[in-house]
Amino acid sequence: MRLNDFIRNELGEEWVVERNGNVAMGNFALRPRVFIQDEGLLGLITALTSYQELKILLEAISKLHLEGVVSLEDWRDYERKDTVTPYARGKLNAALTQVLREERREAEERARRAEEERLRWEANETARREAEEERAEREKQVRFTFTTKIENVLLKESVRVSNIKLNDFLTMELGGMGIVDTNRNVILKEFVSDPEKYIHNKRVLHEIQTTDAYLRMEIPVSYEVIFQKDVRELLDKGVNNLLRWSKAAAAVKASVHNFTKHFLN
Repeated sequence: MRLNDFIRNELGEEWVVERNGNVAMGNFALRPRVFIQDEGLLGLITALTSYQELKILLEAISKLHLEGVVSLEDWRDYERKDTVTPYARGKLNAALTQVLREERREAEERARRAEEERLRWEANETARREAEEERAEREKQVRFTFTTKIENVLLKESVRVSNIKLNDFLTMELGGMGIVDTNRNVILKEFVSDPEKYIHNKRVLHEIQTTDAYLRMEIPVSYEVIFQKDVRELLDKGVNNLLRWSKAAAAVKASVHNFTKHFLN
């Protein structure tokens, strides 16, 4: 923003100094008396809440640029967020959270549209079949049900919580607490399986694990990890669909967790 635009918006046209037409607010904040010699006008400007907030943001931008943080992606993995003033930190976290939520919303929307398109295609295919094929189609559906792969029963296609990146979760749900740059590619499934591997500070880890956001996330992620383990166990024993599950020996069924058996039954 230009200095004169700021003055015009906040104080009115009559306070504008024409020779400052090209002065950026960043330059003015660094050396205000170089551009405004009138102490009365200078006092009015610097007393404005909007100016003080803008100055805080400009100082934060300058500090972050010196540390190589120039984008929201850099901010997401920045470990020293606590060194940035609360006002600037709040602005950046709010913007980053908005971006992450929008990315997730778009991914879910793409998945929803793809599912709707698939359902429309299937409905059209069914409508084109002759009435005399109805019985055969019902039988086909039964066969399809029995040949459904077990991973499709247990690991339904969706935007899985366990595949969300750890740093994104910490930013969106916990205000960036516990973020470590080296964890930028770690997903929640890996973190839940071995949290001490990724967050070494025991106090910070305890604070994270006792939040409502973590507890809400931990249950579905833990279930999915267990389901994946049980799927591998069953595949190793040749059980890859519901038909084979229905005929599996008791010892095979006993090798998986009870809630896995419940879903498959």
